[in-house]
Amino acid sequence: MSTKVKMTLMLMFTVSYLLGVTMYVLMTGMENMQSIILFTLSLGLLAFVSKRFKSYKSGEVLEDEMSVSMRNKAGARAFYASLYLWLVLAYYYDIQSEAVTIGFAGMAVLFAINYAILNGKGSNVDH
Repeated sequence: MSTKVKMTLMLMFTVSYLLGVTMYVLMTGMENMQSIILFTLSLGLLAFVSKRFKSYKSGEVLEDEMSVSMRNKAGARAFYASLYLWLVLAYYYDIQSEAVTIGFAGMAVLFAINYAILNGKGSNVDH
């Protein structure tokens, strides 16, 4: 898949996601925690996509060996850490839909933290 197709798909997904979140927030209001979390995630997604789009417009390479390596290492470390998260959740909670939601959100947060760490240190981090 070419870079232009990837950027178009990412832009279409972002716009549809933001429209869906906006409709949800308008229907429910900013009273519950889900709306606040969705709104915050939407801002993060918008910042990520706008940064990628600016890089694409300036002619930079979006995926090179280092970025792929960092993404793979961050994913592996986040998966390993999320296994411990699931063990803690299973020990302290009776597995219900709330615990599963917390687990999935925790996995995403762990990936973001690991990616930020690897992005700061570079891809030569072996542990």
